[in-house]
Amino acid sequence: MAVPPSTTESEAAGAAAGNISSEERKTLNRRMRGVGRSFLVGGISGATSTVLFQPFDVVKTHIQGSQTFPPPKIRDSIRLIVGRQGISGLWAGTTPAVVRVGLGAGLYFSMLNPILAFLSAGDLTASSSTTENLQKRLPHSVVLAAGAITRSAAAAIVCPVTVLKTRMEYEAVSGVHYPNPLRSLALIGRTEGLKGLYSGLLPTILRDAPYSGLYLLLYSSTRRAISEWQNLSGAHMQVNFIAGAVAGASATVLTHPPDVVRTKLQLESGQHSGIISSVRHVYQCNGIRGFFAGIVPRAGRRALHQAISWTVYEELMRRSQRSYQN
Repeated sequence: MAVPPSTTESEAAGAAAGNISSEERKTLNRRMRGVGRSFLVGGISGATSTVLFQPFDVVKTHIQGSQTFPPPKIRDSIRLIVGRQGISGLWAGTTPAVVRVGLGAGLYFSMLNPILAFLSAGDLTASSSTTENLQKRLPHSVVLAAGAITRSAAAAIVCPVTVLKTRMEYEAVSGVHYPNPLRSLALIGRTEGLKGLYSGLLPTILRDAPYSGLYLLLYSSTRRAISEWQNLSGAHMQVNFIAGAVAGASATVLTHPPDVVRTKLQLESGQHSGIISSVRHVYQCNGIRGFFAGIVPRAGRRALHQAISWTVYEELMRRSQRSYQN
């Protein structure tokens, strides 16, 4: 016959269970605070660099959306935009761009660390910072997959805002004016339905998934290589900036063709039945060269954008963690 535990033993067991529960709650709260900080800091860093480099994106969209062969040069695109809209035309679409990148970057940075921890199968902890986790020598497949999954999810969520941003950037040529972002989104939804709001989603994912995977891999590898070469330890803003610029430009060049197809679909959603139709149109008009239209302003913007975004993100996260610990 089993002997019931004494009152002292029961209280000890209850206390132990309570301690475990308390520790679990602390761990969960710490992780949630980390996700919240990542979302806020990532959104701030993304939005800041977007405002600074929006003219690069406007010029790129004009080059990619052009129906002429060869596509207009950067200088000609700038002249056309400024001539029709003034200097402010170079910042066309800034509002949806800030919303898109701010929200997208916030989602990306808040999801990245938990996904890295999940895919690493116990080698990392979600409570560690993204910086600490990326400093470790993770398998390339883990880094590539984490970047691709995270960016694809964020891109799908903000796709309608991306459509509006692209069309606002092309106002100088299309002549269609979008004065109010919310009303404009509602108008696109009423006249074109979900197909219009999510036009170009597949090529966006085909661009962003490999781009983000490659970027994350190149960024972590470049930063680690520079730190080892210079015998540096800890976080250094200049190292983060150089690594971000190198990784951003390299990944952009390798994943540019889907961006051309995405732009065509979002600007001319009623003229193409799908990706194949758009690809055929680009090739017939400009050949292989057409798939690299706008690569210079896009690569320049991506290099600077990623360099500043990641540098600001790393620095703000480091300071927020330090103030939280104090």
